[in-house]
Amino acid sequence: MYVPDEFGIEDSDSAYQLIDAYNFGLLVSCEADQPVATHLPFLVDRNRGAKGVLVAHMARANAHWEELDGRQAMAIFQGPHGYVSPSWYAEGPAVPTWNYAAVHVYGQIELVTAPDRLREIVFALAHKHESDDGGWRPETLPDRYVEGMLSGIVGLDLTIERLEAKHKLSQNRPAVDQSRVIDALWASANYGDRDLAGYMAKYTNPGSNPVEEEVS
Repeated sequence: MYVPDEFGIEDSDSAYQLIDAYNFGLLVSCEADQPVATHLPFLVDRNRGAKGVLVAHMARANAHWEELDGRQAMAIFQGPHGYVSPSWYAEGPAVPTWNYAAVHVYGQIELVTAPDRLREIVFALAHKHESDDGGWRPETLPDRYVEGMLSGIVGLDLTIERLEAKHKLSQNRPAVDQSRVIDALWASANYGDRDLAGYMAKYTNPGSNPVEEEVS
C-alpha cells in the first residue's frame, strides 16, 4: 500500500484498533498466479505471536480455503471513508479528494479444523457483536445443531508478520481546513460521512505541517 509519510500510522495500537472496530475484512491470496478473495469477519488476538494473530472462518463449500494452509495471504481492513469537496476549504484553488483509513495485514495461514477450536472461534465472534445486556448467546443452541454448523466451516489463523496502516485524513491541509472538513462531514445525512468525521476528530493532528499537493 502506498503510504506517504504524512499519512502513515506510527502508533501500531491505532492499526489494531481499526481492525477491531471494522473487523469485516477481505482475505486475499494467489492461486496459480490468480488473485482470490473472500469477505470475512475477523478477530484479532494480540496475545499470540510477536504481532498477534487474525482469526476467522469460512464456509467449507468455499474452495478458497483448500489452497491456504501454510501459504501467505493478506487481509485488508477498511475504516471510515468519504468524499471531501474542495468547497469546504478556507481558500483555493484545490481539487476533490477522498479521505479514508485502511490496514493491510500480511502473514501465513494455518487452517483450523478441530471442533472445539472452531466452536471457540464462532462463539467469540458472536460474543464480540452481541450486546452484553440481553444479547443472543450461542451457548443456548442445541449441541447437535452446533455440531452440524461447525461441520460446514473451516477456521483460519493468520499469524501477523507485517502491518501496513494508513490514515488519509486531511493531515496535508491547514488546521482550519481540517476543522472545516470535519464540520461538513458531521453535517452530512450520510452515516458513513459522520463516522469519518468522528474518526478525523480523534486522529488528526492540526499542528502538523501541511503540504500543498493532494496525494492518494
